[in-house]
Amino acid sequence: MRNRLVVVSFLGQSPNTKFRADQWPLHMTLLPPFIINGSADTLLSALREVASSLAPFSVETAGDALFGPNKDVPVSLIKPNQKLEEAHKKLAELVTHYGLKYEHPSISEGNYKFHITTQRGEKAPGVAEIPIYSFSLVDRQADGTMGLKQVLETFIFKEK
Repeated sequence: MRNRLVVVSFLGQSPNTKFRADQWPLHMTLLPPFIINGSADTLLSALREVASSLAPFSVETAGDALFGPNKDVPVSLIKPNQKLEEAHKKLAELVTHYGLKYEHPSISEGNYKFHITTQRGEKAPGVAEIPIYSFSLVDRQADGTMGLKQVLETFIFKEK
């Protein structure tokens, strides 16, 4: 079983870039962690289709909060908007369509709060519009190693 995570990267991690868990680039999660058995090839094709159906959009921050079981993970909340919701919905439909399972169903199915996790002291910019033009599929256990992440592919939105 391999965990996969779809994220939007703000620091431009290139495909196949590996990094340790404590080196996550600043990012906004579009789809919470989910589990896939076997090859991701079919999923990659479906993710390309989703990306080609989306146009770039912007998001704004909406204050700060603490997430995680111990409420010790600082995040910047994101103001929901129609384009963000559309991207999330299309990605979530893939989880259902392919019979994948969320790692934490209680925060994934209808309860998801968009956010940017503060990373290594780097925080989302104030209330400025943050452009979103792609998402990446990240393997949360690259090479079967806990704590090693790998960007498998980045999907660029189609200009409309």
